Amino acid sequence: MNGTASSGVVGHLRCRLPAQGRFYSRDYSTSSCNSSAFRCTSPVFAKFLNSYRPEKNQHCPTPVDDGKPRKVRQFSKPPEYTPPPERVKRLSRPESMSASGSFAVEKPPGVTSSQYMIRIQRKLEKDPEFHVPSSTERRERKRKRLSPVKAGHGGTLDPSAEGVLILAINEATKGLSQYLDCTKTYEAIAHFGAATTTYDAEGLILNYAPADGITEERIENVLQQFRGTIQQIPPIYSAIKIGGQALYDYARRLKDLPRGVQPRTVTVSEFSIIGKVEQEHSYELLTASATDREKLQERVFRTAGLQELVKSGGSEYAALELENLTRDPIPEELLLAVEPAREGEDGGERELPLDKTGHKRKYKQRSGYTPQTVVPAVQLEPPTGPHPIAKFRITASSGTYVRSLIHDIALAMGTAAYVVKLQRVRQGEWELGKNVITAAEIQDQPLEMWGKKAVFYMKNGADAVYVPPPSPEVEDPAVKEAKTIELEGESDKQKLSSDQAP
Repeated sequence: MNGTASSGVVGHLRCRLPAQGRFYSRDYSTSSCNSSAFRCTSPVFAKFLNSYRPEKNQHCPTPVDDGKPRKVRQFSKPPEYTPPPERVKRLSRPESMSASGSFAVEKPPGVTSSQYMIRIQRKLEKDPEFHVPSSTERRERKRKRLSPVKAGHGGTLDPSAEGVLILAINEATKGLSQYLDCTKTYEAIAHFGAATTTYDAEGLILNYAPADGITEERIENVLQQFRGTIQQIPPIYSAIKIGGQALYDYARRLKDLPRGVQPRTVTVSEFSIIGKVEQEHSYELLTASATDREKLQERVFRTAGLQELVKSGGSEYAALELENLTRDPIPEELLLAVEPAREGEDGGERELPLDKTGHKRKYKQRSGYTPQTVVPAVQLEPPTGPHPIAKFRITASSGTYVRSLIHDIALAMGTAAYVVKLQRVRQGEWELGKNVITAAEIQDQPLEMWGKKAVFYMKNGADAVYVPPPSPEVEDPAVKEAKTIELEGESDKQKLSSDQAP
């Protein structure tokens, strides 16, 4: 408020009311201090002037009688200022009702780890107890069309593998890194007699090899070289990234790697055979053969890895395998098949045949590069010799590929093998049959039953012992019918006695 006044001179008062966004101007003189008689049509402005109490001998604006009719508003007592109540941040539910923690489930084969995690996440959405505790975060996730349940998994399993998969809910997702560095225990079944592109039953046959004389003693002699801290060559069908792209993308598109893959240092604390070698079993050798281009890709990839492994002082089996691979030269027709197109040739649209999932895939051919045509897999006739299986138990550090271990021990014995079944039985403190929710419980039971088990482990940890609530006893129908007849008989007797009473 700006005012200018002198004795007996009319002044001018100008005030801006932010709430209305308008200017109010009033004339006044300094001869009086009767502020309550100030003529104003705005209640807010009048309220402001009424609250103004100058000190003694100070000027106070008073209205000027200019003959114009004005409405005078009198305020006998200024309104008392009441501060607004303090805002308290409240949640829609108490924090104690919002679940946050980790628990383990059993992943079935045939589904990726992320797909199975999303499947469980959709089930947990039905219970508000598993939603994120913060109402602000819930609104933000809803705006982004995300699930109200924040979830993550620690440690990826192959799609064909099964076993322990650790899930974290809400705030516990920040601590998933502790499960990436812990030890893990696997049980794998190896099928001797053939090698595949993926080192498991999902791949195509690279070659057959004789598997005669596979005994427990022969396997044990080789396993000694693969215990402790070793150097391992990962399979080309893995999630390791080179140049921002996963290795399995290079393998599926038959692209040459920009550089070789360095061997990985892993620690195998346990590598033993379970039971005996079985010569008679229900597994059959695969018959779908890989193409020459896929065989060449695996050979080049394996040779580059073995060369690095031998330079770093690898085992004697690595040097022997490298010698066998480099003994025979690569056929000239395969080398011509992978040469790039001549300079100046333009790219066009090329269509790949059906992939493993049965879908066609198109891509834009780049200038100067001719993609390789993928032909359908040739069906081979498996050898008639023995092809035994053996079960192994492996406890290793993070980053260990069990498929590569099985592939390497078979090569060390002069034969070939691939994994037909892989199960993770323990990861950290989570172990199958102890504190893991099975896949059957999740599939067959409602969320109200197995969800209580998940909340228990989320709040108490993996070392706690879960005691399931007592199930309601199911009464035998024959006993229930006998009790009904007995009750009916007693009621009939009571009616008869009441009728005979005087």
